[in-house]
Amino acid sequence: VEDCGSLPSVVHEGSLNVLEVIISQLGHRVETFVPSFMNIILSVLEAHSFKQNDEAPNLALGEGSPHRAGKLRSLCFLRLGEVFKKYTAFDLSPYSERLWKVIKQPILSLPQLTTSTDRAPALLKMLAIMSSHD
Repeated sequence: VEDCGSLPSVVHEGSLNVLEVIISQLGHRVETFVPSFMNIILSVLEAHSFKQNDEAPNLALGEGSPHRAGKLRSLCFLRLGEVFKKYTAFDLSPYSERLWKVIKQPILSLPQLTTSTDRAPALLKMLAIMSSHD
């Protein structure tokens, strides 16, 4: 996880897609791996942290492009939402500082992001899941 930033973004994307299948298909049988899931997701999110100009339209999907980074952040937010929803009994508080640090800027830009799309952004979906739990 420490070398996450040195891996190509296609590896990050593939890992996040595999993680979706693991969470949905294996569920509570992999609960012991939740700390690893959180570390992977947060490391990818940190590696592709939000930049102020990322919301500018850019259709290029090349390595390091704002659009690719945005897609990876969306996948991270979706996976985090799945973790929060599936593992409600698991104590995720040790990850809260890392999480809030990396989503602070995207939350501030959320009003702009919601006006430019017909669908709810993945960040908003994740926040809705988080807020639905006690």
